[in-house]
Amino acid sequence: MIDMTLVQIIKVDSTKEKLDIVKYLKENNFSPTIINGLVLADWYSARFRKFIWWDYKYQNYLYTPSEGKVLNPKLEIKKGLVIKNKLTHFT
Repeated sequence: MIDMTLVQIIKVDSTKEKLDIVKYLKENNFSPTIINGLVLADWYSARFRKFIWWDYKYQNYLYTPSEGKVLNPKLEIKKGLVIKNKLTHFT
């Protein structure tokens, strides 16, 4: 299994400010688990499938559709752990 860590948080406004991850999480009442200086993303779960599109520039993108359950996910993450990785042909 692979642990996921939160690498950075960038505001999605005009400033694009990078936030101090630990400080930000603590200010928002979350006690992060820190391993070797990295914040473990043990709250994160998602199922991804490949983005299928005719344009080659999108061939290596993954996404989680908003309309519901992902059938046949290529990448699955549960509570910060990669539990399924069937990714192939990524460049």
